[in-house]
Amino acid sequence: MSRAEIELERVIDTWCEAEAGTYDSQNGLEELWVRKHQISPPYNPRGIIKLISTIRDNELFGRCDTARRIGRGHFVTGGAIQKVGDLNDFLGGCGGD
Repeated sequence: MSRAEIELERVIDTWCEAEAGTYDSQNGLEELWVRKHQISPPYNPRGIIKLISTIRDNELFGRCDTARRIGRGHFVTGGAIQKVGDLNDFLGGCGGD
């Protein structure tokens, strides 16, 4: 497991309290948010804003240009990042390994 993958698990746990092993790369990010929060606060915009903040606050991702460029448009319906695997692919270069 790469450093970026390990840190992404930490981000997801901090963001929505989904522990590693309870989801995989095919799970949707909105799905994980709804598991914890039901309908309130809504994934868009609150969950997305919190996810971006959690990513940027992470020790590894906070220093990564790719992670700092991430925005709401990546996560809204139709955006490039919908699933855990999409986010892993997007942030994968941040680990340097």
